[in-house]
Order: sequence, then structure tokens, then C-alpha cells
Amino acid sequence: MSERPRVSVVVPAFQSEAHIGRTLASLRRQRHTGFEAIVVNDGSTDGTAEAVRRAAQVDPRIRLLEQPNGGTAAARNLGIAAARGDVVAFLDDDDLWHPEKLALQLARLDATPGAAVISCHSALLDPDGRLLGWRLGGA
Repeated sequence: MSERPRVSVVVPAFQSEAHIGRTLASLRRQRHTGFEAIVVNDGSTDGTAEAVRRAAQVDPRIRLLEQPNGGTAAARNLGIAAARGDVVAFLDDDDLWHPEKLALQLARLDATPGAAVISCHSALLDPDGRLLGWRLGGA
């Protein structure tokens, strides 16, 4: 990626082989395309790294960083240190994003002078994709 991205999406990943591909596919469907994805493999022993490498072959905005297992916070910190974007967004390795998420949040950020954080509601889904409810903000 030669152009500086507006958003650096940091994805901490541990033992994520079964779902990281789906998570990254939801990221690639964003209407706002000016992002980089920094996936930090946090010492996984399954095929997480290989799954991310396959996704990166399809989309050069995806980068893989690897570290020994240090936990989610350490993985996020490594991703932040490698970020090149003006804005950092966090995406968990088993989450899916609505295609408008980045575009809508950036529009709100741009329209709110002095804002440092933008959050949104999250849909809670069961393993079959059925809606269980909503929550605002983080976990």
C-alpha cells in the first residue's frame, strides 16, 4: 500500500483459524476503502497465520505481525505501534463489521470537532447469525 491509510484497523488474533477469514472478509467489504488491517497473531498454534496470509494475498491492505502469546492488550499495543493511519480502530478476531461501519464512524468523527473516540451499537449474534440483542460500546 503506497498511500497512507486514513484508518489502521488492529486485529488481535489467537487461535483464530476457524473464523479470521470471515472477519477479514467483512472488513474488505467496507464502503470506506482507505484502511490498512494489521492482524497481530498472538502466538497461535493453529492455522491462524496461514489464514491471514491467504487473505493478504487477496488484499494487500492486510498485514500480519506475529508475537509470542502475550494477550490481547499486548497484541493491540504491537498493532498500534505499527499503525500508519490517522485513526485506529479495533476489530476482534471473531467479529463482523457492517459494510458502512467505517464510513459512518469517520463521518461522525469529522463532524464532531475535538472528538477523540467514536463508538456504536453492536449486534449480538448466535453462531447461526440470529440476532440476540444489541449493546452500546465495548464488551
